[in-house]
Amino acid sequence: MLSNYTILKLLHVTCYSACFQVYWTREVTDAIVQGGSKGLAAYASKCTLELNKIVGLVRGQLTALERATCGALVVIDVHAR
Repeated sequence: MLSNYTILKLLHVTCYSACFQVYWTREVTDAIVQGGSKGLAAYASKCTLELNKIVGLVRGQLTALERATCGALVVIDVHAR
């Protein structure tokens, strides 16, 4: 049986993923509408820069829990693309 803590953490991940996908979809749509394929390429570059910042954070001075949390967010971000 799953504990309440485990269920709560799973809900947090699910909520984060759903919210991320809504924002990602809106930003991609805006990039295409405003700039076509060039806008989409610019948005892809922006996403890569943001991901690299998070990776840099993971490689920095973090506690084990902070590192695990950020690492999980990187995995979610990469797989959501």
